[in-house]
Amino acid sequence: MLLFYYIALYFSKSTTFYFSYIPMCVRLFLIILLLLSYRQTMAQELASEKQQPETQQELYIGYGLGSVPVIANAIVNLIGDIFVSRGDETQVLGPLMAGYTRSLSDRVSVGAEASYTSFTSRYSATGELDYRNNFYVLMPEAKYYWAKQKTVSAYSGAKAGLCYIRRYPRANSSDDTRLISAFQVDVIGVRVGRKAGFYVETGFGYDGFLHGGINVRL
Repeated sequence: MLLFYYIALYFSKSTTFYFSYIPMCVRLFLIILLLLSYRQTMAQELASEKQQPETQQELYIGYGLGSVPVIANAIVNLIGDIFVSRGDETQVLGPLMAGYTRSLSDRVSVGAEASYTSFTSRYSATGELDYRNNFYVLMPEAKYYWAKQKTVSAYSGAKAGLCYIRRYPRANSSDDTRLISAFQVDVIGVRVGRKAGFYVETGFGYDGFLHGGINVRL
């Protein structure tokens, strides 16, 4: 507004009164200087707007290997086989996971993940159910990106939340439920792709020591 005020003032009838003692070349120089300053200011504002990162949202689904629930149940079964000679057969499903993240900056994103894991043990001689444990996990998460390009990203992350366990024991026994804490620490993760891509992460916790899947940027 100040710029347009001076320009209007220059061309008004009162110009002679205000600038009568200022040479014409100096007046023109001042106006040009104001115009250049205004142009530079606008360019800086546009550049700062472009530098501000857009909020990035992502959805992902994946599968993990060697999660804490699976390892713990496998150890229990192994001890039982050694001391009782039950010869149980096991079936493992999961963890199956799905999550959502939202970027707070170029380096940090937060979100939440839900996962499901099932561990079933049956007597090998009869096929009768010994027990089945179902693990329902919900964990908020945070990621820090060490490097982030258009097609490749490298990051570390952590999750912490709750795990609801439902145990189905052998026949004529009541179900057992528990609520415990859950966690996941990912030492390194890599995502490859632009709009849609795949990711692989390695760490320790309820997602497993190795897990990965597909990822879509919204």
